Amino acid sequence: MTLLHEPPADTRAAALDELVLSTLTGTPHLGMLDRIVDLAARVFDVPMVAVNIIRGDVQVTASGWGELHTGDLTPRQDTFCERTILTPDPLVVTDAVTDPRFADHPAVTGDDPIRFYAGQPLAAPSGERIGALCLVGRQPRTISTAQLELLRVLADWVERELAMQDELDWAAEVQTLLLPDVAPVAGDLQVAGVCLPARAVGGDFFDWFVLPDGRVQLVIADVMGKGLGTGIVAASVRAALRGALCFDEPAEALTRAAASLQEDLNRLGVFVTAFVARIDPRDWSVEYVDAGHGLALVLGADGAVRRLDTGGLPIGVSQGELWVSRRTILAPGETLVSARDGFLDPFGDSALDPFRVGSQILAFAARANRAAATAQDLVDAWAGLGTGFDAEDDMTFIAARRLA
Repeated sequence: MTLLHEPPADTRAAALDELVLSTLTGTPHLGMLDRIVDLAARVFDVPMVAVNIIRGDVQVTASGWGELHTGDLTPRQDTFCERTILTPDPLVVTDAVTDPRFADHPAVTGDDPIRFYAGQPLAAPSGERIGALCLVGRQPRTISTAQLELLRVLADWVERELAMQDELDWAAEVQTLLLPDVAPVAGDLQVAGVCLPARAVGGDFFDWFVLPDGRVQLVIADVMGKGLGTGIVAASVRAALRGALCFDEPAEALTRAAASLQEDLNRLGVFVTAFVARIDPRDWSVEYVDAGHGLALVLGADGAVRRLDTGGLPIGVSQGELWVSRRTILAPGETLVSARDGFLDPFGDSALDPFRVGSQILAFAARANRAAATAQDLVDAWAGLGTGFDAEDDMTFIAARRLA
């Protein structure tokens, strides 16, 4: 077997850095990897199976079975997989005690040594070898050509899962970068928002920007569904709304954006709810349009809560829909807030319909607003609802406060 030059460590690490970091921090990793290693253990009848990733001087077990545990960290020089990634061919050790390559290996010379190892290299989409799917046993054994082919097929599954995770990580990063990260500068107006996707990529988003005349444009929207496909649609909706709102008043902008999206939304069978508000810091008027969104409140510093009049169909439901603007005024100390229904779920059944918000939610909104010194504090309070809550829907919230 000819050994090839090993790919650079930094290139290999970059290929799956997100996966490795998620394993190191204990955050959820790909459940499919667990199913693959469990299947391999049963098919090959071995006591240990692992998907191992080499990162720098450390091997990380991304998924382990038997005595090999997910999240295990092993010095690279103490692993068999270090040698496995040197070639695209599988590495097979039928009896490590008699194999001169491994006879002096710490895992072989100690008590209860490893005797059998079969590892299929794993490659990133770029072709760089980054780890191995390996079978490990305490007894010497052989492995047939047919079994090696099956190991390669399972390794192909692993590579597809890793590539998919890499794509999801990138999509999630792009979606995060499309959210505004700096609050608009507009005198006595504070703006803050948060978006917590139920999955890696979600269909919710919020947006804001300052128009040339100083008015502040706010948007919160929700594309029906979850996952990567919904996130792609959300990016298109964001672009259409932002483009229209830069030039037209809210109602006309929403109508124009909806018209441009209608054909695509119909073809995909999805719709979009949205709340669009434009705040003028010169007189503190708020012009807003609701497209099936349903939940918008103005919270007073004294605990008062008033719901804004809403109505209008979601984008994509009816071709040729015309939306109308409504107006309100932000008094000193008042805060305009809007949330998507994911933030209502922690309150139970009373919150299932954003058009019939229960007293629990209104009480929480008033209490959180009174305790919040800034708009960001209020957003953080709502974000805290997602802590420890297994959300089934994206959780998005936006707040705009006029200072007292």
